[in-house]
Amino acid sequence: MSSSAQPTFLCIGIQKAGTSWLYRMVEQHPEVCCADPKEPHFFNRHYHKGLDWYLAHFQCEEQTRAVGEFTPDYLWVRDAHSEARGFEATPDVPARVAEHFPDVQLIVILRDPVSRAVSSYFHHIGANRVSPNRRISEVGDQWGIRSMGHYAEHLERWFRYFPRERFQILIYEDDLTGDARVDTLSNVFRHIGVDDNFQPEHMDARYNKRRSPFDYRLSRLPGRLQHMARKYVPEVVKQSRFWDIPVSEDEMEELRRYYAPHNERLAHLLDRELPW
Repeated sequence: MSSSAQPTFLCIGIQKAGTSWLYRMVEQHPEVCCADPKEPHFFNRHYHKGLDWYLAHFQCEEQTRAVGEFTPDYLWVRDAHSEARGFEATPDVPARVAEHFPDVQLIVILRDPVSRAVSSYFHHIGANRVSPNRRISEVGDQWGIRSMGHYAEHLERWFRYFPRERFQILIYEDDLTGDARVDTLSNVFRHIGVDDNFQPEHMDARYNKRRSPFDYRLSRLPGRLQHMARKYVPEVVKQSRFWDIPVSEDEMEELRRYYAPHNERLAHLLDRELPW
């Protein structure tokens, strides 16, 4: 018999860093109950709906030992950034979480901020928020494309409300690739207080893979036209370089320079050498 329960852990971020994969692995654990849907966005978008609305997302069984959700926007502090363009003002999410669930365990996944920014750029093209005809250098101040990569700043905000030992901070390139994933999952399960010997299925699966340039450009069309184009346009046309959405090496290098001081601040904060 299922019943609502209170969260004991949150995966708070960050976007485009493997949170979907981790969710798919963790939700298989028989002692874990995850929110439905994966991203309730309660603390940043739906707080006005009340705690009962939020808790109704957790329908758990008797054997449950850990209850949690995965909303990768929670880490992002955007109230101090001009890069908040495209989003409404953001409340202090860490303060809200601490008020309601002061004992919660927290999981963070970080990824090379340059790669994450490029992935975010394509994500927002696919969501029809950014035109594929605009370069990443032109839209970096929108939708958090750049500012989500200010990892140290975001973590420092969370550290004001929760002790450092509550956080399990994973680095995508070190912890969520290859054979490292086995140990990472054991550590995650241990962190949230469930059997750490459990091994999920489909660990090699990929989620939210980048689509083709042709498919991204279709996002500007009405749904019916998108369907027709996917069905009837010849494959040789779909694969044409004509549809490419380029990110130049100069733009990549500019992003590397931009993130350099942020990465240095993060390495110092975590006392950890970073792989990017």
